Amino acid sequence: MTEQGTHLAFTTGEQQVVMYEPEHRQYFYSAKTSRDIYDRDRGSGGYILVDSETGALKTLYLPTGEHAGNTIFTWLLGLHQAWVFGLPYRIFLCVLGIVIAMLSYTGVYIWWRKRKTRVLVSAKVRAAAPALPPASAS
Repeated sequence: MTEQGTHLAFTTGEQQVVMYEPEHRQYFYSAKTSRDIYDRDRGSGGYILVDSETGALKTLYLPTGEHAGNTIFTWLLGLHQAWVFGLPYRIFLCVLGIVIAMLSYTGVYIWWRKRKTRVLVSAKVRAAAPALPPASAS
């Protein structure tokens, strides 16, 4: 991972996972990198897969900076899970959730009141309307 970091200009930090996958004959190595956008306790965005027989690098995955799709996915996941921007962002999302719930409630309440009024007006109009004579069959 450090070797790849020198080639692609990123640094590696704390080691997260080292695991052998016998069904694929490969080693999985994960570590925190300077390309991570959030700091999680378990797991990391950066990992490599190494062939267990030849020692050749099979895959290098970096959460940002390498592929646009990975970068977008990482940012969307971080924003959705509130893993970025710290406590102020989490408070903002909490307040936003409460506001959306209140708007939903008030929208349903206003609709219900208007519906109730329409039903009452409709009933009064029907009661005040003169009865139509039955249609004659000719």
